[in-house]
Amino acid sequence: KRGAYLEFSHSPSSSCCLRSWKRGVQPLSSVCLSKHRAVATLEGHFGGMTTLAGCCEKYAAQLEQGKGGGSETQAPQLELLHEIYQLLKTASPDEVKAAQPGLENSLTTAIVQGPAQPIRRLVSSCFGYLYARGARQTLYTTVGQLLGWLNNKSSPLKNELAKLAVCAVLGELSEMHGGAMVSLCHETINLMVKNLKGDLSLRAASAAALTAALGGS
Repeated sequence: KRGAYLEFSHSPSSSCCLRSWKRGVQPLSSVCLSKHRAVATLEGHFGGMTTLAGCCEKYAAQLEQGKGGGSETQAPQLELLHEIYQLLKTASPDEVKAAQPGLENSLTTAIVQGPAQPIRRLVSSCFGYLYARGARQTLYTTVGQLLGWLNNKSSPLKNELAKLAVCAVLGELSEMHGGAMVSLCHETINLMVKNLKGDLSLRAASAAALTAALGGS
């Protein structure tokens, strides 16, 4: 008895072909799929090929559109930031270093805009993994800049949410990288102790950052 089976063949120089064969006879029919259609099918099945650089570019564009800081702009930022956070943990070190300058600028812009708590958390985590898997040379500049902003009344931090974001980032960076920036970690601890005399919201953020910084000191 004759039986039928399907054979899927692929070669770099040709299209992917789905052939229907019967034993002992020549192929009866052939349905050829182009490489582009095959790739598109695979991308659709596995959720697409997302790159760190592409996500960082999208995030920078979102921040530019959301300068007002309205709640309608923070939801898409939250989704994209979560994707960036995951990619920072899995991308190659070279990919992280290539995306680092632009992402540093975007995360700093997000701080100044005064993000809500969920975004503050993700911004802090992204900063932490960025310096863990990328280059550390700018870590000290970033921490020094943030410390200066909290100490300076003429800083770009124009609202309370922006100050809370700085506290969160300083706590995260001190906890993860305190051993690599001992003096800056101690400065962070001293500043957070000083901020405990501030408003209630600032006291809470400073206490959390202080706990984190002590853990990394």
